Amino acid sequence: WDDVTGVALGPVGGMPCLPTLAGGREDLIHDVLRREGWKRLVDKQLGFAQAMEAIPPGEALKRGLLDSLGFTRNRVGMEAVADRAPLVALEQAAAAGLAEARGMLLSIAGFLPLAPAHAMLADLTPADAAAAEQAGADLTRDWRLDQVEGGVWVLNRVRPANHPVRRLAAFADILRVAATDGLLGTMLAIPVDRPDAWRRWLLAASPRLGRSRADQIAVNV
Repeated sequence: WDDVTGVALGPVGGMPCLPTLAGGREDLIHDVLRREGWKRLVDKQLGFAQAMEAIPPGEALKRGLLDSLGFTRNRVGMEAVADRAPLVALEQAAAAGLAEARGMLLSIAGFLPLAPAHAMLADLTPADAAAAEQAGADLTRDWRLDQVEGGVWVLNRVRPANHPVRRLAAFADILRVAATDGLLGTMLAIPVDRPDAWRRWLLAASPRLGRSRADQIAVNV
């Protein structure tokens, strides 16, 4: 519902919106969206190609995943985590256990000790939170990892599903599932000839991602 015009727009992202907003020019809107979509995809591909010339492919993949998990408001925060969390450290933590992966990420992000409300947003039990806090303290000390600055996160008016604590917990899930072959090796093994293979793998690895974000990652990373 548009509060300004008083027009019912239909579901966000659904077809009912298009006839209302396009004013009879649906084909034109489709052409613009298709053109801009291809442009964005090419820009993404170029960005990854340039990144892999400067840093190892696994690091580029890690940074791309964290960027996509940052949503619009917290991409800067996720970039700061990526800067401070070497993939080798994250993969070793994930190989040790899910608590270790969560703890390292949440400690670097500055969310530990974890507030009960934040634990609930990430579907973490008190025992999960306690294990992550202990592991995070130990790992960041052993690896001498820095925390991000306190004001980097935008938390006001962020939907629970997009909260950075939940997003970081989802990335910990992904790292844990990929622990055997490593993040890059696991992703390279996902079939590229099945359009839904990435989404299915991501949702199986971390249901807390949600289908919409899994689709965004599959398209953009």
